[in-house]
Amino acid sequence: MIPEGLHYQSIASIVTKVKSLSMNAIRVTYATLMIDQIYSNNDGDVSIGAVLIRTLGRANGIKILDSIASNPGFTTATTRLEVFDAVAHECARRQIYIHLDNHISRAGWCCIPFDGNA
Repeated sequence: MIPEGLHYQSIASIVTKVKSLSMNAIRVTYATLMIDQIYSNNDGDVSIGAVLIRTLGRANGIKILDSIASNPGFTTATTRLEVFDAVAHECARRQIYIHLDNHISRAGWCCIPFDGNA
């Protein structure tokens, strides 16, 4: 439930490439489930470390987390919304608009008639 690609390149690198293509807007997807989880956690978000390990298992979660940590300031304690904030900050710095897209309700691959997103 974080923007994709951050385990390959930093936010700054990705946004620089978007800007180099003369684009001035990006679509950032999110799942309603993330917001529901924050509300059920007394308005507290979950760290990306906890999410990645819970979702991918310890070995794979740590591997991806280590790759994402190449982004300045990201740690195991960084929350999902802090990642979104960092993306928004870099886009604003580079004068790129963000279109927030509630692409799916429940996080996961979509879209088949039985996944709750159809």
